[in-house]
Amino acid sequence: MILKITRNTYKVIKEESLKYKTESGGLVIGTCKIPIGIRATKSGIFAKASFVSYTNDSDYDNKVLQETIKEFNGRVKLLGYWHKHPGSMSYPSSGDLATARGIVKRNEQEGDKRPVFFMITNVIAGDVKLYCYMLDDSKGFVPVDVKIIDDNSKEIEKTLSAEPVIIQPKTMDFWSDVDFQFYMTKCGYERLQSDVDELRTNGYDVKAYTKGQLYLVIKKDNETITCMPPCEYPLNPPRFFKGKDEIKYSLPIWNSSFRIIDILKNLEQLKISERRGHESHGYKAGSGLFRIINKIRRALKSLWSHKKR
Repeated sequence: MILKITRNTYKVIKEESLKYKTESGGLVIGTCKIPIGIRATKSGIFAKASFVSYTNDSDYDNKVLQETIKEFNGRVKLLGYWHKHPGSMSYPSSGDLATARGIVKRNEQEGDKRPVFFMITNVIAGDVKLYCYMLDDSKGFVPVDVKIIDDNSKEIEKTLSAEPVIIQPKTMDFWSDVDFQFYMTKCGYERLQSDVDELRTNGYDVKAYTKGQLYLVIKKDNETITCMPPCEYPLNPPRFFKGKDEIKYSLPIWNSSFRIIDILKNLEQLKISERRGHESHGYKAGSGLFRIINKIRRALKSLWSHKKR
């Protein structure tokens, strides 16, 4: 495997390695499906470093990680760490292995089995040497080649567009966290994916987009409808639009067992009913004219009954 990193990522790692005579380190943040290191963090001001050890500034690292996730609309994650070792020690220490295994364990608890990378730097005669490893839990650290690419490379743009969007809540108060998207947790994402699969099985053409908010463009029989699941879907119902106009629909009290296809079938039935009403009476059910005519009918019926008595 080859780990690609941007020139800016390499620049930060190189400058930070040269800046301190002690050990130093930081995060490597990037895409996971095709691993590319897009950002590296510096050593935070509260990091603790010596010639034989390094403890990162976790508050600083987490702040930069969350800002980077937000900047790239949830398409990047923590890939691993970079770490400067003293002298010519070019391989991870037992402490590095423990840290890497901790990341792997946490990722697996979230249903994520992405690789974890560790980059080691040495400064020898003013020159920075970079070595990269990937943790294979059955073999330990496995050496990985590093390739430096331009920050504006089209490869990065293409890779980012192929990444799944995963935005994790920063606080325990999920509903007040504007970055929290329920359907992007494992449970919500699987439910939404199940809905999309069901729609496609039933002949709908469905494409998902993530511009500001995740939404689905659903096509069938030359009709296009946009579905916008709320951030807490499926706890609350999605909204539907045709062009800029919101489509109203009527279902029993919403619960999370309802699916997107249930609403679309309901909309199709309403459309059929309206069409039949239009063909029979020349007006749409629910329109103002329909209500007026119904009132007249009821009045005439009441009057007719009174005359018969």
